Amino acid sequence: MLPVFHHLPGPIDVASGRMAGLDVAVAGFVGALCRHVPGPIPLGPGVLAAPELDPARVMPVAADGIARVGTLQRLDLRIDAALGLRTGDARAFSVVGLTHSLSNRPSWQAVADWATLPVQPWDALVCTSAAGRSVIDRLLDAADAARGGDPFPRPERPVIPLGVETAAFAPDPGLRTEWRRRLGVAADEVLVLALGRLAVQDKANPLALFLAVAEAARRGARLRLVVAGWVRNPRIEAAYRDALQRHAGGVPAIVRANIDAEEKRGLLAAADLFVSVADSIQETFGLAPVEAMAAGLPVVASDWNGYRETVRHGADGVLVPTMTPPAGAGADLGRRYQGGALAYQPFALALSQTTPVDVRAAATALAELAAHPDRRRAMGAAGRARAVAEFDWAAVVARHRALWQELAAIRRRAPETRAAAAAAAVAVDPYALFAGYPTARLAPGDRLVPGPDRVAGDDPLLAVPEGTLPPAALAARLAERLAGGCTVADLLALAAPEQRPAVFRWVAWTAKRGALAVEPARSLSAEGASGSRY
Repeated sequence: MLPVFHHLPGPIDVASGRMAGLDVAVAGFVGALCRHVPGPIPLGPGVLAAPELDPARVMPVAADGIARVGTLQRLDLRIDAALGLRTGDARAFSVVGLTHSLSNRPSWQAVADWATLPVQPWDALVCTSAAGRSVIDRLLDAADAARGGDPFPRPERPVIPLGVETAAFAPDPGLRTEWRRRLGVAADEVLVLALGRLAVQDKANPLALFLAVAEAARRGARLRLVVAGWVRNPRIEAAYRDALQRHAGGVPAIVRANIDAEEKRGLLAAADLFVSVADSIQETFGLAPVEAMAAGLPVVASDWNGYRETVRHGADGVLVPTMTPPAGAGADLGRRYQGGALAYQPFALALSQTTPVDVRAAATALAELAAHPDRRRAMGAAGRARAVAEFDWAAVVARHRALWQELAAIRRRAPETRAAAAAAAVAVDPYALFAGYPTARLAPGDRLVPGPDRVAGDDPLLAVPEGTLPPAALAARLAERLAGGCTVADLLALAAPEQRPAVFRWVAWTAKRGALAVEPARSLSAEGASGSRY
């Protein structure tokens, strides 16, 4: 039986350009549960039935009836918002939540606040990736530490991915032919598709993508690029078009904004390979690569948070290395954001702009896949098989049903416990909190090699909030010292202790614009992403 829904998602409006991954994920999750679990659809107190729900299946449930169902389902991580319905014996039912983005102050504090509420071990927060779970666990550890190390009961935190209806993305030769004709793709061109929400500040900076496509073309690859997705306003669409002109090296490219489901399906059918080089903490799982795998496309993706759990490097596609400054280099940014001096979008932008993606490795992946159609087909077939087996909603829903049964078993055998009631304010260093996202983190012993300075520091795609980078005078000394090659430690020695976090960020930002390459003091794991320079 389905759980009782504590709330339902709102409508998705593609035309507005405001559709986010959260909207798609939540709507997909509810729809999948209702399709794959038979029986009534229980709606909690005050929850109105959505038009797409079968009215014959809708079953209103009063507060005192939730225990008969056994599980109350939230569609976000705010499991605390549902606990007020659990009175008397806390073992009456479980409350289950679902993570999405974990990048903002409200989500951090919501997790820390679990220490003040009767969260129980038979409650659960479903984490859509192990990277996301690492953030939750760090927040819980910080809440424990803020309360003097006194641990409180924690909910279960299983990792269950989001899903897709893989049948809807099955390769269709006729659709492929039609859409390649519409897009004007020549017989000898390889169509590269980048699809997702278009937002530099809080989604993904396209600079690495554009530079990699240009470099792959210089190596002889015959590419055509389509950048498609959803934008908040026409200015963003225009900015993407301008950036393509500046950085894509003359590769034929178009931007298609606010596409509908039919166009999305057509673009996936027409493409030869899919690319997504996310660099934002806003991303936790990432549905787009899974949809591409379901469409039978090889995927070139950044080795970043949930992407590395969906795309198998060398099997379904290629993971491109990423790097961030180390823990300790962002405490000042965290304080400014948590204190209100820095708004969310500039905060997220500062972190994205200090997360370089290995352009050389991305270009190599694009060039090699463009030159080897058999490899593209083999990776695409492997990705489709993996998507059907692991990420089809039927498989994902089965894991949720198993979780509900497991929580019921815990309730039956556990004595009632209550969480402590001492509030905890959690201070966040984002580079520590999201340490599980990148391939590697900068270290003092890393060697820095001057690069070709591919992009000017005043390019709009490299803008950073004030206070992210060192003062101009110090930045000039850093650039002078870098000119002959040096280590990160050599640059740190030029700065006062309080300026060293900004020096780490300057190194990462300079690598992002291609003005230096980082040679890690320790080589990457053989199991990690390709390459070792950034």
